[in-house]
Amino acid sequence: VNAIQTQFDTPLVDKLEIRVVVDSFYDRFPPKLEHPSVKIEQTGRLPGRQMTSLAGEWGLSLHLSSRWKGVISEYLLDFGYTPEIISRNFDILGIDPEKINGLILSHGHRDHFGGLDGFVKNFRTRMRNDINLYVGGETVFREKWLGGEGGDPLPW
Repeated sequence: VNAIQTQFDTPLVDKLEIRVVVDSFYDRFPPKLEHPSVKIEQTGRLPGRQMTSLAGEWGLSLHLSSRWKGVISEYLLDFGYTPEIISRNFDILGIDPEKINGLILSHGHRDHFGGLDGFVKNFRTRMRNDINLYVGGETVFREKWLGGEGGDPLPW
């Protein structure tokens, strides 16, 4: 893996959509939320899939879609804790792997990278050949453990 140390300019966008793919909470009947500067759309019931719901678990994954002068770019930020949940929710939300421009890993906590390997195995054949994985530095994949006296160490 080649580390790229260059800084980049903050991208300009006309529109940015952030969709939660995996989170530790999902409400099938979400309350209506409003904000003066942000349009909030929530996924509650899924049309045509009454007996299906998104799954939640410890971890995070976000689908980012931006538009600038008519050009749409899509990225997946983090991959949740397990590949089963991110893959399930990715399919339920109807996100097209062919449209993903890049994968981003924010940091090396297992609840953000745990689903990465399985996600790539599930969707790689449907992704662009030139897709990149952007990571937050060379220590991002260093395994971290927590543990106290008398307890087994836990991966973090």
